[in-house]
Amino acid sequence: MTGAMWRAVLEEAGAKAGEGGEFSMGERRLTLYVARAGATLTIGRIEAIRDHEGIVRARNDKGERHFVELDDVFAMSVDGAPAGGGSVRKAGFLG
Repeated sequence: MTGAMWRAVLEEAGAKAGEGGEFSMGERRLTLYVARAGATLTIGRIEAIRDHEGIVRARNDKGERHFVELDDVFAMSVDGAPAGGGSVRKAGFLG
């Protein structure tokens, strides 16, 4: 993933910079898609993320921490309600 794409995703997510360069997602969550040597990994429900010298440190909403190389991240998705509020429609059959 390029630095420009990294910044674009964080901007779209409304991420807020905190101590040590860690970005907090607030109400939103990120999903990282990682691939290396033919193996893929999906890391979901990320509430805080940081890139330092090409190492991505991600923390999910359970407090688990994941460490991957930025070069191995090929996509990110933004989950949840937009920063301006609004409701998120949940899957399933609702009224």
